[in-house]
Amino acid sequence: MYSRHPSRILHVDGDTFFASCEVALDASLSGKPVWVGGGRRGDGIVIAANREAKRFGIHTGMACFKAKHVCPHGVLARPQYDEYRRLSREMFQIMEEYTPTLVPMSIDEGFLDLTTMGSHVWRDTTPANYVNGLRARIHKEVGVPV
Repeated sequence: MYSRHPSRILHVDGDTFFASCEVALDASLSGKPVWVGGGRRGDGIVIAANREAKRFGIHTGMACFKAKHVCPHGVLARPQYDEYRRLSREMFQIMEEYTPTLVPMSIDEGFLDLTTMGSHVWRDTTPANYVNGLRARIHKEVGVPV
């Protein structure tokens, strides 16, 4: 069906979500290269790396021992999936306040349909300011950048 009004769909995705969660859970990790992964014998792989770790060439799928070799001062964090789920719920609760239509896609990613929002919303702000407000609120309250 054709509409005279364009759709406004917002995609929200947590930035290196598991690694960002680790920093949110432990502020002393802020600004440090952090990657999440590892196995029982130290032979696991990286499942997430923050931007600081990526600057050293650390990437998803890399062996953890190689990551430690290229960045000996970096931090290997063991996955804390229960905490990641908790932070994800907090993030989605905030997103639900911004739109009546939210479609979750993964633990850290969703689509917000802003099309049906009343014109009164757009009288007071622009879509860019609306998005920036959402991003800032998630980062402030959850500790995870999006």
